Amino acid sequence: MKKNSDQLSLFDEPSLNIIFRLKASMRESLRRCRTSRDHIAERLTKIALAEGLKCPGNSRSISKAILDKWVSESSPHIISLTLLPAFCAAVNDWLPIQVLAKSLGLTVISEREQKLLEWADAEISRRHALKKERKLAEDLGI
Repeated sequence: MKKNSDQLSLFDEPSLNIIFRLKASMRESLRRCRTSRDHIAERLTKIALAEGLKCPGNSRSISKAILDKWVSESSPHIISLTLLPAFCAAVNDWLPIQVLAKSLGLTVISEREQKLLEWADAEISRRHALKKERKLAEDLGI
């Protein structure tokens, strides 16, 4: 589905009030994942345990019910900051992290995009140096 350029997404404008947007982004990540919430909860539990992260409360696992509370607009429960990257890994989607960054006017990019930016910076520097070299050569009549 192509997005109309005149239509703003919920996630396009930065806001420091991120709870609503975080929950909405998590719901969107769950939708994009196309895997049952039960299976996602199992994956999230496995990731959390493998990484030594504490599950909510005194629980040894993250249930579908807990996941549902984290994404419910009407629930005051929110995912802990320590489990958010694990959630993103479990659904293979970084939208919730992007929403947090966007609240501060930042953008999350991949390693490849970072390398492209570094290349572009180096290319701009090279072009400036070449322009300076040509100017100096012209001044010297070379």
